Amino acid sequence: MMYLKLYLNNNRNILNIIKFSLISVFLLIFSFLIDRSRLISGEWLAPLMLTKEISTTFLSSLAGVFLTVTTFSFTTILTVLNQYASEYTPRVEQDFVDQPSVLSLFGIFIGGFFYSIFSLLLIQNAPENAKVISGTIGILYAMASMIYFMLFVKTVLKSVKTSDVIETIYKKANTLIEDEINDEGVKIDKVDLTGEGTLLFAPQSGYLYSINHQEMFTQLPPKCSLVIERQVGDYLYRGEPIGILYGPTEELETLKEQITEGYIFSATINDLDDYRHEIRNLIEIALKAISPGINDPNSAIIAIRCIAELIGKLLKHHQYYLIYDELQ
Repeated sequence: MMYLKLYLNNNRNILNIIKFSLISVFLLIFSFLIDRSRLISGEWLAPLMLTKEISTTFLSSLAGVFLTVTTFSFTTILTVLNQYASEYTPRVEQDFVDQPSVLSLFGIFIGGFFYSIFSLLLIQNAPENAKVISGTIGILYAMASMIYFMLFVKTVLKSVKTSDVIETIYKKANTLIEDEINDEGVKIDKVDLTGEGTLLFAPQSGYLYSINHQEMFTQLPPKCSLVIERQVGDYLYRGEPIGILYGPTEELETLKEQITEGYIFSATINDLDDYRHEIRNLIEIALKAISPGINDPNSAIIAIRCIAELIGKLLKHHQYYLIYDELQ
């Protein structure tokens, strides 16, 4: 499950485009079934259908429009990403791309282009006096695309404001910190670690993407304990210590490989579950804001206040071991 999450995270940009492009596939199949089925195309659908000539003209124009707005949207996104890299930090570019109406807009426009092209191919064999539903669906698709484009414009206008960028990062970091503080388990100040400890080593180099605590817990015998010495987001080299197993010596050697599999590594940092990554982004934005090239002390003050509040929330909670009850 963790590896599936890792795959989806590393490929979420292209997946966001593909899943919205699939809308056009379903619409294309739907229109084809209606146009070809004598049972479905009854009198109640007649007012919604357009002639073959009108549908062909409209779909031809629509294909060119979708191609044009796709190019324009791509140029706009590149402009915003360039601003993020120059005025904030390159590490927050993904935050803009992850906005709901950014890459999904590409999927809608690309899907609309292919819908128009394939619909033209499908209706070419229809009689000249026949009426088809493809043109009507194309009109509704174009109207929905324009509404989504308005949401994209709203997102772009909001994303170029420094205060909104800082607020977005702060809210994300605050949510991650709250989730970690409220993590299930029994919080105690000390834990009795007896027996000879056995070091666990990183099986590969890379960023520590995730730690599967529940899987590790289910594999631990009753008298064994595990101390995890690394955090999500740390970069580790192969062979570097990542934890210590305590318990009977005869059981530790067989557990080492199983427990190590609970550490998930990635070539890229986990920017979805690591609050330290967000705090570093705020620090870089504050430093960039006070640089001579930007000279925006107000933005630096806002970022520093957010950093102070996040760190203060972390310091208010004492250090503890997180113990998972056997009944959970």
